[in-house]
Amino acid sequence: MARHKHKPQRTCIVCREIKDKPELIRVVRTPDKQIVVDITGKANGRGAYLCKKNSCWEKGLKK
Repeated sequence: MARHKHKPQRTCIVCREIKDKPELIRVVRTPDKQIVVDITGKANGRGAYLCKKNSCWEKGLKK
């Protein structure tokens, strides 16, 4: 019987939809308080996930 590999899931901080991690984009607040898009998903700093909807980005970046 084949085992299925676990896929990590994360929640969009705006719409609260739970999706597989690769479907979301991570943004990070760096120690010097800048907000950057984390392409690798491994950057240091406080991270949050946004889905790819424009409405989520507009609302999320205001926060």
